[in-house]
Amino acid sequence: MPYTIPVSFDKFIERISITGNQADTAESRCQSIVSLLGKEFNILEAFPLGSLVSGTSLSGYADADVMLVLNYGMHAENKLPEEFLQLVRDKLSEYNTRMAKKNGQAVTLYFKTWPNVDIVPAYRVTDNGSIYCYKIPNANDNTWIETRPKIHINNMKKASEHKVHLIKMIKEWNRKHSSYLSSFHIEVMALSYDNFYSDYPWHIYQFFEHMHKKIQSYLPSPSGLSGYVDDYLSYSDRLEASNRIEAALGKTRDAWLAHYNNNDKDSIEKFGKIFGDRFPSYG
Repeated sequence: MPYTIPVSFDKFIERISITGNQADTAESRCQSIVSLLGKEFNILEAFPLGSLVSGTSLSGYADADVMLVLNYGMHAENKLPEEFLQLVRDKLSEYNTRMAKKNGQAVTLYFKTWPNVDIVPAYRVTDNGSIYCYKIPNANDNTWIETRPKIHINNMKKASEHKVHLIKMIKEWNRKHSSYLSSFHIEVMALSYDNFYSDYPWHIYQFFEHMHKKIQSYLPSPSGLSGYVDDYLSYSDRLEASNRIEAALGKTRDAWLAHYNNNDKDSIEKFGKIFGDRFPSYG
C-alpha cells in the first residue's frame, strides 16, 4: 500500500487498466464478427470502435464495439431501425445475444471468453461517390442516427497518455456513481480539455470543473453532424449527473489541497472516497 500520491495514482491506474494491446483485442473480435456473419450479409466494411480502440476501457467492465456496415439495398432499404437491428440478431439466433437496451443501437453477442461484443449495424450515406456518414438504428425511438465514428477515433489518437489515464479514472468514478454519463460523452468532454503530462490530483480537480461547465448545456457532436453527444440524458438524469459532478468537484478540490499542503495521507484517503475501492489505501 502506498504512502505518496504519485505511487497511489500509479497503482490505481494499474488496477483499472486492461493489460495487453486493447486495439489488437478489438480488431480480433471484429474479425470474429465478420467470420460469423460474412455468409449472411453483404458486409461493405467492419471496424472496431469504442473504448478498447481509444485505450480507455476499464478492467473488468469492457466490451468490444464493432460497426458492421451493410449493403443498404440488400439489408436496410424499406426497413425501420428496429427491424434493421432485429435482422442482425435473428442471424445470430443460435448464439447468446441480447439487445443493448441503454442506447438501443447494438446487439450484444456473448463469447465464452472476454470480451463480449456490441455489434452496431450501419449503412453508408454517400455524396457524389464519397461516404458522407453512416446511419445506425436507434430502436428506443425507432429513428436513424447519423454518425462519423472515425472522426472520434482519430481525435482520441491525439490525446496524451496522461489524458487517456484521466479518462479511465473519470469512467471509474462514473461507474461507482450510477453511470449517468456514457463512455463516449466522457471522452468527448475530455477532448476539449488540454493535454497534460503530470500532476493527476490537480488535473482531476480541474477536469471535474470542466465537466461541470460542459454538463450545463447540450454538447454538439464532434463529427459536425446534427445532434448532440448528450441527448440521451433526460432532464432529471442531467440534473442528477450535474449534482454528482458538482459534489465530486468539491471533494477533489479538498483532496488536491491536502496533497498541495504535503498531507498525502489525508489526500489518499479523500481520493479513495471519491474513486472507490480500486483506489489504493494509505499505508
